[in-house]
Amino acid sequence: MSEINDQMDSPANKDLPTPWQVLVDGVEHDAHSVVDEVMTDSVLGNSLLAMVSKYLEQRDNLNGLRKEFANADSYCGNLRHEAKELMASLGYEFQWDQDDIGAVDAQLVISIKEAADKAAAINKLRDEASKIEQLMLAQLIDEMSLCASIVVLRNREQYTCDGEAFCIAFVATALLREKTIEDLPVSKTLANLLDWLQYSIGVKTRAIELDIYAHNRIAESIGRGVGINSSSELRTALIDAMKNCSKR
Repeated sequence: MSEINDQMDSPANKDLPTPWQVLVDGVEHDAHSVVDEVMTDSVLGNSLLAMVSKYLEQRDNLNGLRKEFANADSYCGNLRHEAKELMASLGYEFQWDQDDIGAVDAQLVISIKEAADKAAAINKLRDEASKIEQLMLAQLIDEMSLCASIVVLRNREQYTCDGEAFCIAFVATALLREKTIEDLPVSKTLANLLDWLQYSIGVKTRAIELDIYAHNRIAESIGRGVGINSSSELRTALIDAMKNCSKR
């Protein structure tokens, strides 16, 4: 760690990119190659795309239910507003209930109940679909991280250390996610990685040491896949990766 900080403090290096930025730039480039290999692999690519297709179908179903519920809820609101205006026209601004509405317009009460029941039924389906979608998303991201890790391990001799291999697999997972389901930009993952690298050498600090494994399940899975078994080991591996990239 002191080696990296000494390099940063050197007047000759003041205008050069930081070690963590150099590492992330190189990692992002290599991660694209990993993604290409995953997608063109007859086993990994086909398996992943099959899961992507099922997930997107479920997400579309969920979005459809969300729209249905929004429409149903809006219709309920319109009926309640109609009832309020009806009672106001009869001189009842606040002190009235469903029985009062029924005495004036029985069909309106029936319509309100039917609309509320329909909205409740759709909302139940929406909640169930949302739980399934979240489960399928977690499984899909696990599959992406597994595929990325397999390809990285295939090409392990190309990387300088376990820390670099971890970074490449981690970013490749994010690229696969962005490429296939487009729900999270890879820039967020790159920003997280930059933070982790800076925390690892103390450029950024917190009252409590950042525990990457406790905060990111995918990072833990990828780390263990490349032989890094704890947050402390990952911190050391990230420092090694920055040292190595700074020597290139």
